[in-house]
Amino acid sequence: MKDVELKARDGYVLNATHFEAQGPSAGWALMAGATGVPQAFYARFAKHLASNGVDVLTFDYRGVGRSRVGELRGFQADFRLWAEVDLSAALDFVLAQGTATV
Repeated sequence: MKDVELKARDGYVLNATHFEAQGPSAGWALMAGATGVPQAFYARFAKHLASNGVDVLTFDYRGVGRSRVGELRGFQADFRLWAEVDLSAALDFVLAQGTATV
């Protein structure tokens, strides 16, 4: 398990975790959690997948969990931004690993 920083196309840095497959990788799973739910909630499931040969990436959307920076009052984020920008950054990371398929 290792921490990863994802850079969204608007420059916002998202915190993610790569759970490395044990043994040969059977592929990737991108865990795009429920909005507002920190990635740590999915760690047990991600570890289970990794122990069964699947690389897993979990991440926190901007303003959530480890991707939260400072005060949320006036913070600009919504479902569309999370889906189009944050989720895209996570998917780009997974696809860049070269062993992922959509």
